[in-house]
Formats: sequence, structure tokens, C-alpha cells
Amino acid sequence: MIPLSLKINGLASYKSEQVIDFTKLTAGGLFGIFGTVGSGKSTILDAITLALFGEVEKLGRNEKHYNMMNLDKNDLLVEFGFLAGANNADEYKIIAKAKRNKENFEKVMPDRKAFKNENGQWVPLDLKQTNFELILGLSYDNFRRAIIIPQGKFSEFLSLTPANRREMLMQLFYLQKYDLGDKSKKVYYKYADLFKECETQLLEIGEVTAEGIKEKTDELANAEITLEKISIQYNQKGKTLSELEILKKKYEELFKSREIYVELKKQEQDFLFRGKRLSEYEKCRTEFRDILVAEHELLKRQQELKQKLTAITEEKAANLELKEKLKLDFENAKSAHDKKDDLILLSEDLKKIAEIKLLRQKVKETDVKIAETGANFKAVSDKIQGLKSKAEEKSAEKKKLQESLPDLIMLSRIQS
Repeated sequence: MIPLSLKINGLASYKSEQVIDFTKLTAGGLFGIFGTVGSGKSTILDAITLALFGEVEKLGRNEKHYNMMNLDKNDLLVEFGFLAGANNADEYKIIAKAKRNKENFEKVMPDRKAFKNENGQWVPLDLKQTNFELILGLSYDNFRRAIIIPQGKFSEFLSLTPANRREMLMQLFYLQKYDLGDKSKKVYYKYADLFKECETQLLEIGEVTAEGIKEKTDELANAEITLEKISIQYNQKGKTLSELEILKKKYEELFKSREIYVELKKQEQDFLFRGKRLSEYEKCRTEFRDILVAEHELLKRQQELKQKLTAITEEKAANLELKEKLKLDFENAKSAHDKKDDLILLSEDLKKIAEIKLLRQKVKETDVKIAETGANFKAVSDKIQGLKSKAEEKSAEKKKLQESLPDLIMLSRIQS
């Protein structure tokens, strides 16, 4: 795996967003991360571990994720880009987010999403189906052991003696399975005993000479020729055996056929008797076919007539029942009709009474209007009479005034 970039915000001491560009750091092949205690060096590795595996080493896998979030932050973000896979040819990006629960302070669950760069497009990956341990070539435990040396162990490691340092490395990286000293001793002693056994067998054979080798070679050649002859005979015998097995199978089939023949022979008379009966049946069927057909048709017709008779009987009973019901309904209707005439007369009387009441109400209303109109008329007449009286009074006053005035002709003559 080759890291490309890392974005951290809200994790441990990283209160504000920080971005690390590893491409510049890895260009030289080697780089270091330096700083004072508590400056956030190990948090960088924690952020990478959280993105890759959803876990942080310092939490001890106890799922107390609220401990990794900055106390002044309510959100956490880690975005890690890297190269992995065969020859580190594939580019991946993992984004881990978490938000503090206001109701439950301790409930902080990171949400991780993974993407793969395919032809410049970030394609989402299913974390449940994507095996990042296979892509990285390391499980979480092996990644932790190989990448992250526990704090406080490195200075101790440098001060140890070679033997103790070896033992510590064995404990840190679980290398006990590679301690092959005892196993190799057991293998050595096992094959040493086998070697001695082979030497003993060679001594029993004695000295080996060229003549002895030639003699044994001739014996081997003769044995191979003999073996070839035996193989040919074996193949011939095998072929003969196959033919005999086929013949045996045919004899068995013949035997079974004979048994079937005997059994059928025993049933021959029975089948002959059945054949005779069948012939007689066919003859009778041919001769009496029309009669049988006619009988069948008559029986069928009889059955149809019985069904029709039953249906007619049921219909008659239903009609009689309907007749009684209609008769009762007619009586009820007749009675209701007789009552209807009375009700019609009563209805007409009630209508007339209602009309009389309505006319009385209208007459009453008219009388009230006439009374109101008469009162208004009297008031107007009184006003007219009053106005006439006043007019007469004014006319009398005018006449008096005219009589009291001097003669205007006389006045004009006097003035002239």
C-alpha cells in the first residue's frame, strides 16, 4: 500500500481540518514524522487505521469511539486516499465520518464509505463485500503489528540484548511459528535414522560390480519380456472373460424368457376362453347394436321426461304458492284500495281546510293592511284639513290687510 493523501478533522488533537499530501513525501522513498509529545503524530496512524479498518489501536477495540473525537467538535472526518492491489496499480479512497449524539454523548458510530478510481470516476464499493485485508495483504492485527510499534516499546527494544531482542520481536510479531529449531532437529534425526537403515540394506547386498550389474540388467530384460508375454496373455484372457460374461448374460436372458414362456403357456387356455367370449360379445354387439342403441335412447328419453315432469311438478307447486301469495296480496290491495277512497276524500278535505286557513290568514293580513292604510289615510286627511284651515285663516288675514291699506290710486294722485 502507498498512501496518497490524508484529510483529518475533529480527530483527537486535530480540531481544524488538516490535509497531508503523501505524494511529495513518498517521492524520496523515505520520510519521517516528528513533533513533541501530544502533537498528533500517532493520530495520523490512528486516522489511517480508522479509515482502513474502522478501528483505532489506542481504543483497544472497545468501541468507545467518543474518546477519539475532539471535545470541542461534534463532527469527525477522515478521508484517506491510497494505492493498493497488484503492484499498487489501483487507487482507492475511504471516507470515515462520525457525529456526536446530543442525547447520548457516548454514542459515536463512524460511518465508512469506500470508492475505487476507475477511468477517472470514483465508483462506490460495498464494504461488506470488499475484502480490504486481501487488497492490502494485511489483516488488522498484522497491520497493527507490522506498521504500528506500540509506544514505550521502541526504546526498550534498543536497549535489549540480542537474545532478549529476538524474544521481544517474537512476541511483538508472533514469530513463534517461524522458530524451526526443534522441528528441524526432529526432521534431521528422522532422516538420519532412515539413512542408516538404507546403508545397512546396501551392506546386505554386498559389493556391486560391472558383471553383477550386467547380470541383473539381463535378468531385468528377461523379466520385462516375460512380463510383456504375461500382459498379452492377460489381455487375451480378459477379452475371453468379457465374451464369456456377454454369453452368460445372454443365457440368463434366455432362461428368463423360457420362464416367461412357461408362465404364458399356463395362461394359454384362459386367454383362449377370453378370446372366445370376446368374439361372442362382438357378434352380439353387432347383431343387437340397433336394439341396444334404441334402448339406450329410450332410457335416456325416459330420464329426460322424468326430469321434465319433476321440473313441471316443482313449477306447479311454485305457481300454486305464488297464486296463494298473489291472492293474499290482492285482498290486501283491495282493502287498501277501499281505504284509499276514504283517504282521498280525507286528503281533499284536509286540502280544503288548509286552503281555508290560508285564505283566512290572507284575509287577516289584508284587514291589517286595510287598517294600517285607513289610519294612514285619516292622518293624511287630518293634515289636509289642517292645511285648509290654515289657508282660510291666511286668506282672511290677507283680506283684512287689503281692506286696511289706503287706495293706491288716491295716493298717487295726491303725490302728483
